[in-house]
Amino acid sequence: MGSLPTVEQMEAKLQKLRGVFAVRVVIEDDSIQEIHILASKERPVKQLVRDVEAMCEAEFRIHLDHRKVSVAQTDVPESHQEQLDRPHLMGVRQESTGEHATVAVEVAVGAQVYVGEASGIGANAMRPRLAAQATICALEQCLQSAYCLELRDLTQFNLVGRHGYTAVLSLFGKLGEEKLIGCALSDNDMPETCVRAVLDAINRRWSQLSVENNDHSGVGVEKTQSEVG
Repeated sequence: MGSLPTVEQMEAKLQKLRGVFAVRVVIEDDSIQEIHILASKERPVKQLVRDVEAMCEAEFRIHLDHRKVSVAQTDVPESHQEQLDRPHLMGVRQESTGEHATVAVEVAVGAQVYVGEASGIGANAMRPRLAAQATICALEQCLQSAYCLELRDLTQFNLVGRHGYTAVLSLFGKLGEEKLIGCALSDNDMPETCVRAVLDAINRRWSQLSVENNDHSGVGVEKTQSEVG
């Protein structure tokens, strides 16, 4: 075995394992003495230990004695679970056929991936609105019948030399209509910027939404489409 990685390198890699919240690696005399893992209860301890062994072997070429790994399990911290379950962007796809364009947006919520599509006039000026509408289609799949979303306004702005978009949404629920506002600065991809603005708006409220029949325990793909004139 070559030289060992640093404690920081190992902890950074191991903390990426599914269900792991915190890691502490103890190295003494150029040898790994202990690896302490704090993880959720979603996976068996033996599986977590095997994952640690596999990560050490694959990333660092270290054959680890499983007896050096200790695992403590706890409930998922509320702040951590909220971060995991918030919608985040997976990808944006654009297709053009003559004067017609379709934008597809993939949004992940927990382990579930939702795909929304919006179609309309293929002009470049329409792509940002198509992207925003496709994002709303994806989000409505997750919200199901509990809430309805509508894009009220999408406005481009210039701030300290950078462009961006502000999105205004209407969220309709049992208590009526609520306005949500989000914004995002552009990295020269205007459709993606609009997606991030819509997500910024909904994420300000997401942790408080009472989503009915919303189960993110499995991995799957849902898809809906919208027409934008």
